[in-house]
Amino acid sequence: MRLVKPQDGGAIFARGVKPTGNRSTAMPSKSNVSLDYWQKLADRFASAMTTEQRGELARNLGVTADSLAAVGVGVVSGGELDSLHARWEGDSPKLAYVFPERDGNGRIVGLSLRCPAGRKSTPKGSRRGLIVPNGQHGGPVLIVEGASDVAAAKSMGLAAVGRPSNSGGSDELGKMLDSVDCIVIGENDQKDGGAWPGRTGAKNIAKRLSATWGEPVNWALPPVGTKDIRSFLQSRVAAGLDLADGEACKAAGVELLAAIQGTAKPIKPEKISQAEALTQLANELYRVGRTVDDEAFAVPIAGPNVAMMFRGSRDALRATLAREYRARTGKTPGAGALADAMMALQGDALAAEAEPVHLRVANHDGAIVIDLGDKNGRAVIVRPGGGWEVADVSPVLFRRTALTSAMPEPEHGGDLSDLRSLINVDNDGWPLLLGWIIAAFMPDIPRPVLMLGGQHGAGKSVLSRYVVGITDPSPAPLRSQPRDVEQWAMAAAGSWVVCIDNVSAIPAWWSDAICKAVTGDGWIRRRLYTDSELAVLSFRRAVILTSIDAGALRGDLGDRLLLLDMRPFPDGRWVAETELDRRYGRSKPGILGAVLDLLACALLRLPSIPLAQSARMADFSRVLAAVDAELGTSAHAAYLNQRGRVAQDVIEGDPVAVAIVALIERAGAFEGNAAAIQEEIKPERAGKEWPANARGLSGRLRRLIPALKIVGIEAIPPNQSDKARKWRLHRAQVGESAGATALTAQPPESGDSDQENADSGGAVGGAVETPDRLPDRPTKSGHEAIKNGDSGGLGGLGGSTATLSDAELLARALADAEGVR
Repeated sequence: MRLVKPQDGGAIFARGVKPTGNRSTAMPSKSNVSLDYWQKLADRFASAMTTEQRGELARNLGVTADSLAAVGVGVVSGGELDSLHARWEGDSPKLAYVFPERDGNGRIVGLSLRCPAGRKSTPKGSRRGLIVPNGQHGGPVLIVEGASDVAAAKSMGLAAVGRPSNSGGSDELGKMLDSVDCIVIGENDQKDGGAWPGRTGAKNIAKRLSATWGEPVNWALPPVGTKDIRSFLQSRVAAGLDLADGEACKAAGVELLAAIQGTAKPIKPEKISQAEALTQLANELYRVGRTVDDEAFAVPIAGPNVAMMFRGSRDALRATLAREYRARTGKTPGAGALADAMMALQGDALAAEAEPVHLRVANHDGAIVIDLGDKNGRAVIVRPGGGWEVADVSPVLFRRTALTSAMPEPEHGGDLSDLRSLINVDNDGWPLLLGWIIAAFMPDIPRPVLMLGGQHGAGKSVLSRYVVGITDPSPAPLRSQPRDVEQWAMAAAGSWVVCIDNVSAIPAWWSDAICKAVTGDGWIRRRLYTDSELAVLSFRRAVILTSIDAGALRGDLGDRLLLLDMRPFPDGRWVAETELDRRYGRSKPGILGAVLDLLACALLRLPSIPLAQSARMADFSRVLAAVDAELGTSAHAAYLNQRGRVAQDVIEGDPVAVAIVALIERAGAFEGNAAAIQEEIKPERAGKEWPANARGLSGRLRRLIPALKIVGIEAIPPNQSDKARKWRLHRAQVGESAGATALTAQPPESGDSDQENADSGGAVGGAVETPDRLPDRPTKSGHEAIKNGDSGGLGGLGGSTATLSDAELLARALADAEGVR
């Protein structure tokens, strides 16, 4: 037998070369960072322990100081001990000895603490593991209970591994001691009531190891008259053994081993069911867990850090188990056994600690991690101001769906003008598009819906495909407009970037659903094929819509739009789509690299860009300001200037808004409850789009507050203390309608219908102060070339969009209202 030391520390046992094959391998932890954390703590505490402290602990335990050094014992005290947040029975000690505990691959996964008085505890977040000393020689390996028995065995020259309790640690033991001759050691600790926990625990450990390895495993008790290994050593010390005499200690070890081997009893593996064999096989191949939304998943132990969701990938998981089982046994598992195994695995998964699972993008330690979507599980890590790099192993757990395709491997030195030359976007729209793309890689901020408008042949679908191909490639980059919430959930849940092509109209239910996808809010539905079980649909997505004319917009969706107008190509400037795709495919790695360069620079600038006000899409406004600061563009100002146009579209598409504008033009002001307003403005032949009652009208008015504000009409909801529930409507002074101060959100009225959800919202966009000077940053790359002006190609064919003043918008709204009266 030899000792194999993995690169990340620890030790595992092997006889000769450890065979590959049917026995399990180590389960990786949830985070490599957490492993580093415990390893660093263990190293620091071991370095802090003086020779005198180690000698004092050795005398108290009755073992040698060298055995404690081999175990890696350390010491912690004072505030650092308090910072571990360990729970103690009684008062917290001022000092504790530290024993590192390892998983089946020898990696430190936690610490156990022991105070001088003998009380024990563990730090918060620490996992229980095995006590594994360095420098193991000879065999067999004694599987004992606890660190002190390991040190006692080591003092007598015996190989030993400590389990965390009398019946704990079998999974990690099965991984570490595969193919190693071992004996499970119990304790002579019979209780008055007849229980014998030490013996029972040893037999249970041997039974589980036998089932795991498929071969007999021996167990034994210490010699009669001694409770455990340490008490045997203490009895020999009491009989005159000098712990400083190494040869005498080894002789005691030979005596002990002979007694143990003479009484050892084998436990043979029991015949297990096919379902149990499949479950054990699955635990060998995968680790299971659950998301924060209680979705079960499995992660390949020897594969990429990508979760296979039980709900969406159950068939793939079943097929993998069936294939592997047949390869190992030559038999095909039954459908019932597979179903039972999957049920057991799902139960194990739901019992695990919840952990985040991400789709395409994630935040990690101040950086952004992007899943490349390839079979090797590689990821791009983008750091603020520090550029980006491709990592072979993702530091966070991702999931994939049938709609997830591989991204191109980004290349350094790319140029954003390569993308600009392929798409039909004018000078005003180009920085807005770049800002939206950068925001699409930031998972924790809401970003507006990118609405691409224009006539047939303007290149809307081509632009959408290319943006999706850079941000979240998919085998179905463009999708049809959904008919209901379930279709929308199916289209949106499987991709980070969702593009709906050729939108003809946006009904109320879809408008609400899109708004929830922008903000990450959820809505509740009945789970399919159940009578009462509920399902919560909740996800934040980057949404793109293309449309020639999407029809009337609801106010809350209009408040979350980024408009990009695309004009038709002039005659003679058409390029075949196949040729564009060829150029795009060739340039895509460099384009993605240039986008990542800009993302890194924007992340560096963001902390230096304060908000001058609070408004909807404020985080996105800051991103635009960061891009402006980097490229010298004016995307943020252009975004703010869209408020008037969006508000006008909302007003024109809502008969209630048109009637309110007509009322204020006629009367100047109006005060009354919702019923009075309904009576005043409701036409004699109101269509079905008109609210059915006063409650519905109140909800509609709350949605229209931001749009009315921008076109010069103040709609002030009733205060909670106002029993009359009076609304106040009046004309705002020209010049103040689009002022910098955002509207204060008002609470919804009690009893507003679901169809007219109260949402007072805020002004569209948010003013951002861009600092004159920013921190030092790395040298810019290809994106600097497009800071000012057009790069040519197919972009820049359209002109700048004219922006109407607030007075002009109000005049137009009043003129339109005149035709309604």
